[in-house]
Amino acid sequence: MGSLIYGKERLERELTSNKVKMLFLASDCSINTQKMWVNKTTTTRTMLIQFQKITKKELAKRLGKKELSAVTTTNIDLIKGIKKYLEYE
Repeated sequence: MGSLIYGKERLERELTSNKVKMLFLASDCSINTQKMWVNKTTTTRTMLIQFQKITKKELAKRLGKKELSAVTTTNIDLIKGIKKYLEYE
């Protein structure tokens, strides 16, 4: 069973420890935030999914939070399902 992970420090820690394989990024993140996560995911060989239409507020609302720029999970089954779905797109 996995968990939802958000917050810059926690995301960085989890990415560095190679516990996550996919990061989701809201569509309206600042250029600096986008660059930071692109660099981190490239360095850690983590798949980055940049939403085209889901904003920080929409992402947060769907997850019961106030505002989120980036989010991930350690739920391997969920990640496998998303990857499989993306392969068919």
